[in-house]
Amino acid sequence: AAASGDGLALACSGDRAATRGLALRSARRRDVVTEYDGDLTTLDIDHLGRPMSASQIEAWPACPHAYFVRHLLDVRPLDDPTDEVALSPIERGNVVHETLDRFHQLVVRAELPQPGADGWGAEHVAALEQIFDAVADEFERSGRTGRAAHWFLDRRSVRADLLNWFVRDGLTAAERGAHIVHSELRFGWDEPVTLPLPDGRALAVAGFVDRIDERTNGDLIVMDHKSGRATNYANIDAADPTEGRTRFQLPIYAAAALAQRGETPGSTGVDVLAEYDFFGPGRYARHGYTFDQDVWRHVTDDLGAVVAGIESGLYPAVTDPPKYQHIVDCHYCQPDGLGVDERYAEWVRKRHDPRLSNWFPLDDEEPDS
Repeated sequence: AAASGDGLALACSGDRAATRGLALRSARRRDVVTEYDGDLTTLDIDHLGRPMSASQIEAWPACPHAYFVRHLLDVRPLDDPTDEVALSPIERGNVVHETLDRFHQLVVRAELPQPGADGWGAEHVAALEQIFDAVADEFERSGRTGRAAHWFLDRRSVRADLLNWFVRDGLTAAERGAHIVHSELRFGWDEPVTLPLPDGRALAVAGFVDRIDERTNGDLIVMDHKSGRATNYANIDAADPTEGRTRFQLPIYAAAALAQRGETPGSTGVDVLAEYDFFGPGRYARHGYTFDQDVWRHVTDDLGAVVAGIESGLYPAVTDPPKYQHIVDCHYCQPDGLGVDERYAEWVRKRHDPRLSNWFPLDDEEPDS
């Protein structure tokens, strides 16, 4: 086989395209990351020149190849709403976020009262339903809700999710003695918000905080609304605040909330409770933790590890073993939507590259190739 390969290389020696094609094929069969499958270590890339979002930071540990294509090449999957038969999970979340933001803005501007001792009242429920109807109509007119028959049921389902959450949220706010001070807070573009890194640098971050509440004692509560599965976030706590260096929304949003007070991460002036806040019958839950000095130190170390990975210049495609999928998890690893068999076989080899061991250590048992 080697002799035939040498012969083929010799036969193609005068054809530049064929020679490079053979080099690509050979490189992708090696057990290290190469220039043909994610090694950009020879290039000087300014990763931290602009503020980073939580989703951007989380993208690299999930799949460095997807990070490279999305955030360095700025290539995004095509989204055609006409392909959706029913309301997509993304649009479902968008309907919820838009409805709650409009409602919360009324409360922040004192056009509606804050939750009382018994939570949200009839006035609040009426306002929420009116806002939801307006948002739902807007999404329907824009063609983002799927087929009419499915939307008829999905619309009722989203409304029920909101009202189910609404009752519990009002009671929780009353128990905590909290009132809403910000909704969809924009941060990091006009005034810098930063998180410290272990090497003494500071990482500039930007984004939007879904909601910030303030307790009567001045402490803060940060919420990130989620319409997905609460079980996917159930393991996050103060002992592992980034869930194995994979989730950075809560620390970033906590830093943004502190910045509104002139405080910085790790300061002792204000306590911050940060939570993922979930919707839906049977799914209502809050998962989060309170930030203290130990939590911030943990976050700093985890963030430093991910930034080091981003700056390493290594962007292999990290995929799970092939399996049946109702939806495509990563459009960058399978842009044709036909599976990841070939890409996974490459990853089984590339994961042996010792340069990746700090972020993608080998399992005790080798995966099947």
